[in-house]
Amino acid sequence: MNPLLTLAAFKAFTKFTAGKCTSNKCLVGKTAIVTGCTSGIGYETTKQLASRGCRIYFNGLLNLNEDIMNLLRYAFNNQELYYHQLNLSSFKSVRTFCDYFKKYETKLDILIHNAEGMGHPRVITSDNVLHVMQVNHLSPFLMTHLLQDQLKASEGSRIIFVGNVIAYFGTMWRPNSLNSVENSDNKLMNLLDFYNSKCCQMVTASMIAKKLRPHNITCNVVYPGWVDIEDRKVHNNVQAGNWYYDTCKIILDAWIYIYGKTRLEGAQMALHAALAHELAHTTGRFIIDNQVIPLPYYTHRKEFCEAIWELSESLSKLRPEEKYEFSVTRSDVLTFKMNALLALGALKVYLKWSSGWCTETIAQTGKTALILGASKHPGYEIAENLAGRDCRIIIADDDKLDSTRDKIIESTGNPKVEYKYVNLYKLQSVRNLAEDLKKNEPQLNMLIFTDHVSGLDQKPTEDGYLKVVQYNHLAPFLLTYELTDLLKKTVNSRVIFRSNILSYMHKIYSPADINRSPTNRSQLLHDFFEYSNSSALTLMTMKCFADMLSEHRVYCCAVHPGFMNMTLFDITKDVEWNKKNAISSLIFGKAIPSFLKFFGKNNLEGAQTAIYAAVTPEEREIAGKFLADCKMIMQPPSAQMRLFRTKIFDETKRMVLAQNKISKPPSSMMPPMKVQESSMPISDIHKTPPPSQGLPNQPETTMDEESKKMSDRSVQKRSSAAKS
Repeated sequence: MNPLLTLAAFKAFTKFTAGKCTSNKCLVGKTAIVTGCTSGIGYETTKQLASRGCRIYFNGLLNLNEDIMNLLRYAFNNQELYYHQLNLSSFKSVRTFCDYFKKYETKLDILIHNAEGMGHPRVITSDNVLHVMQVNHLSPFLMTHLLQDQLKASEGSRIIFVGNVIAYFGTMWRPNSLNSVENSDNKLMNLLDFYNSKCCQMVTASMIAKKLRPHNITCNVVYPGWVDIEDRKVHNNVQAGNWYYDTCKIILDAWIYIYGKTRLEGAQMALHAALAHELAHTTGRFIIDNQVIPLPYYTHRKEFCEAIWELSESLSKLRPEEKYEFSVTRSDVLTFKMNALLALGALKVYLKWSSGWCTETIAQTGKTALILGASKHPGYEIAENLAGRDCRIIIADDDKLDSTRDKIIESTGNPKVEYKYVNLYKLQSVRNLAEDLKKNEPQLNMLIFTDHVSGLDQKPTEDGYLKVVQYNHLAPFLLTYELTDLLKKTVNSRVIFRSNILSYMHKIYSPADINRSPTNRSQLLHDFFEYSNSSALTLMTMKCFADMLSEHRVYCCAVHPGFMNMTLFDITKDVEWNKKNAISSLIFGKAIPSFLKFFGKNNLEGAQTAIYAAVTPEEREIAGKFLADCKMIMQPPSAQMRLFRTKIFDETKRMVLAQNKISKPPSSMMPPMKVQESSMPISDIHKTPPPSQGLPNQPETTMDEESKKMSDRSVQKRSSAAKS
């Protein structure tokens, strides 16, 4: 009893899950062609379309006279039924039918390739191709080409191929097997030909969908399911007389008889693909029981599909004027432009929404900030924001110092803005600034580097170093090194370096590469890697400073301001270079700057991460970290390798102190001074700074001693590793 219940349950399940056409669309004024509709599911498909008022040109092998056609018109309650005899095993017959249709019709809304050949003997037709391959693939291929003008004339026409799931397991691995007549005596080969013809059908549907998409023509393949009577013919001529195959045939016929679909049920998928509103823009898909799935994997192999297409054009004897031509209509161009604008607008909104913003409102009363590059952007915005928090600002730069100071005072109302001259291309100028600060400043709460350069000429500085490396890396390193004792005297002081996520692509493999020019034939690539190297060096030395100074409550970090609206490489301003490198000039001199002008951050947005690092109360959390959009991001692997970055630190220290007789900063500094931190909002700032309070003396340690400790720890680790 249990097996019978199982079989009955399976029968109920197949009936319940079978796909159905639920559309009630009226087809009055529409024109359709259905092949192979004198019997089977083709007949049911024609009947259903005719009942909706569609004008139908149907065909088959039978020669129906006018009396029979009148009976059909009466039975279908549709007077617009037209029949023409068609033999799909003859290209001449296909051309005759298409000429007949084009004589009376100017448009075609629905084209259903329903006819298929199964179980026929493996013979060659008069057109010198395999019978099954011609009926199932080549003739529908030819008919679709001949009727392309009528399909294009209709708005939203649909092409439907009635296929088979066996195409997913086809045996056609090479295009030349499309019309292969090898092993013609093997009775199993006609079944394999059927499978291969369905594979070609899938390829044809995929290619037609791509070629006719600009004309709003859809092309899909449907699987009707196992339909009673029709599907059993496929085995009639396979190994007749062999007891094994006869037994399999009997079992399969019994299975189809019990669980197979009726003709009306088998016609539902073709009707669904032709009428369903939700499939109006679905093309190049396989539809089974109302489920839309991708075509087989081989339809995505471009070379294989193009080879099948070209061979099909040759075997079907297509003329040059009958082949598909790629064309783009005006509406397609407009649609593409609209989609492109929508995509760009969505990207702009996403970038604005995801951009980090500093929301801290903590006042900085009583604090002193030294900002290098404040006369440029985004350094100016950083200085202006901190000045608005009642912080004392010292701007250090080599240009526009008076005007920058006056603008900040005017915009913030904070008179505590000073300026000092420094030229980062000269290390002696950096030393002079450090000496001035150590003599005249009792404290330094923030040391912020805001400016970077790239694409400079290869002429070295007067110190003998690459300009980009000295400006972006060596000068900030030297100033931080010289001001270490002053920073350690201040409670919770911070050093904020500027770096870039391009540091991931650096080419620093040893300390000798610090001042080595990247060897690239292209000037652009040279400038790119030179800038990447300087950014990576900044991250490595920042990590070393953080390791040595965190215990003294000096917190170092690096920030990536984001890609801002700015010139990437100064070389793109060179007229002669632009003439010699037209493509690179177009990409890096015009395309990318135009992209950044629209999508890049503005100056205020680029300043937010540095402002966040300067005012966040969680200074211990950002120590030694790399920040972007006001949150921590991963650092390059080289910056995380302690031994490697220590070597880079030591070599950098040797380079910046090579011309200085004093190899370490003086250790005798003013007594430590504690500055009261204010957590009040900006609106409650008092112009009179609170009184300072003394701090217990802390042991002073020079940078050389800290570096020596790190080296000793590294040697100990290497020794222990060697022993183990």
